[in-house]
Amino acid sequence: MRNLNSIILLFFLLFCIGSASAITENLQSWGSSQIGGSYNIVLFNSSSGEVTAYLLHYLSSFVINANPVQYTYAAFDTPYNYQYVEVYLLDSNFNTLAQYGFAEITGRIEINIVGGAPTYYGNGILLSTGSVINVNPSYLEITSPDGGGACNIDNIVIGNSDPHVVGALPSNWTIQRDLINPAATGVYAWNNSSSNWTLTNSQYFYIDADTSSQQSVTTENFDILNYDTGLIVNTTVIHDQSSPRNQLQFNIANFLNTITNLGTQLPDGEYTAEFRGYPTSAAYFWVISSGATVNWNKATYAQGDTATLTYAVSNSYWQTSTYNYNLVIVSTTGTTLQTYALTSQTGTESLQLNPTTYPPGAYYAEVTATPVAGGTAQIINYAAAQVTNYVYLGGYVMNAETGAVLQNANVSVSQSGTNVSALTSAAGLYNISTGLLAGSTISVVTNLTGFTTDTNSFTPLSAGTINLNISLLSTTPAFSGTAISGILRDNQYGNPIPAATVYLVNGTQVFSNTTNIAGYYYENGLTHGNTYTISGLKAGYANTTLPQVSV
Repeated sequence: MRNLNSIILLFFLLFCIGSASAITENLQSWGSSQIGGSYNIVLFNSSSGEVTAYLLHYLSSFVINANPVQYTYAAFDTPYNYQYVEVYLLDSNFNTLAQYGFAEITGRIEINIVGGAPTYYGNGILLSTGSVINVNPSYLEITSPDGGGACNIDNIVIGNSDPHVVGALPSNWTIQRDLINPAATGVYAWNNSSSNWTLTNSQYFYIDADTSSQQSVTTENFDILNYDTGLIVNTTVIHDQSSPRNQLQFNIANFLNTITNLGTQLPDGEYTAEFRGYPTSAAYFWVISSGATVNWNKATYAQGDTATLTYAVSNSYWQTSTYNYNLVIVSTTGTTLQTYALTSQTGTESLQLNPTTYPPGAYYAEVTATPVAGGTAQIINYAAAQVTNYVYLGGYVMNAETGAVLQNANVSVSQSGTNVSALTSAAGLYNISTGLLAGSTISVVTNLTGFTTDTNSFTPLSAGTINLNISLLSTTPAFSGTAISGILRDNQYGNPIPAATVYLVNGTQVFSNTTNIAGYYYENGLTHGNTYTISGLKAGYANTTLPQVSV
């Protein structure tokens, strides 16, 4: 609740006598992705220079990042034989702007918007020029229709510069060195079902370092750099460009033991792989040490939210006589923003994401182990989260009369053409995770069978997560005699106000009532035909009085 808000009194007249009855997955990486058969679609959009991919099976529902970025260039490889593939250029609302079918092309497919007209290329050869479209596309849809057979696609670029495409380890993979058991060092993938890292290769990791058919340079340097320092730690000279696809193999042990001015072994942290002189082609991966878990309680936060971080250091890695342990919050530029000294093997920490320190962007939580005798901190696990400048909604839906939480209530939210809904859980909780905008009116309509529809609207003035609790009135409220009941709300977002005093006054006759947890008040024993003045009172709020109400 907010101080100095006004109170909004809602009332309902009951005047009968007697009883009554709301990953980004970068498909440039690790080989190709196969589509084919009926309704198998891969849909991409360019957002902040990255490729976001969604695989749709049988036109199932999907979620798209907010604010897709328009583009004028897109390209992808078809590294294996196929019969037919179609591409669709879509606007931000998924309306088709243009489409084209490619038959029996193995190699590079490119789409370029020239003078508003899509031009389609196969291996650098112009195949077709489409009609002028009225807006640059936001999404690229690739599909292999019925009878077309399977189609393998790789090295997708949307909105970025070609001819260089780099694919490093996917975002849920990482190179881990084991401080206790060096033989367990290798490439690990996170398994969501078991919540564990799984070893996938103990000897090598691979990076795609590809060029398109337009590339004429025959010798190029391909670098791996430490992201924080910009220091080049590995260079591969690529001589032969007769094939545009180059999969580079790196020995894990040799790579981790590279001697640079960063030390006798590569430090843990983020690394970037790119063609020298083409930083926009970069792909990123992590080197960490094993031995801990760390998690944010949400993947995305609004500015001003409070995040809860949970960590645990494995038994054999918790060696306080050898290491000092910390939980460190780091920006994508490598700047340390918050450090918690860990004195227990497991625990939680609370982080206030104030807008000054945490503007919109990605942030990492790292569990580090630093040798007591001195030396480089090892990152024994990390997790990423996003801070946005959007508005999110969440809270409880309650039975106004009883205060009990309500399951399966439908909360529908709309704002400027954006419509989203959520059902409450068994705990009565709903969460609207679609980013809404500050400064624009948000409408909230809540429905549940057996209860009256609740309608509310407000305009948030700043980004953040709004806790909006909703109280629903039964369509068959319980009362006796002549009564007045209602819900007391604040005037900022319409949250119900518990523990407030409501007065009903008729001359010298004064009734007082205290609202329950759902902001509900109820007073019976009133005299039919009388007129009452209703007012609400609670410390920290500007009091409100309703016009006289007759019963």
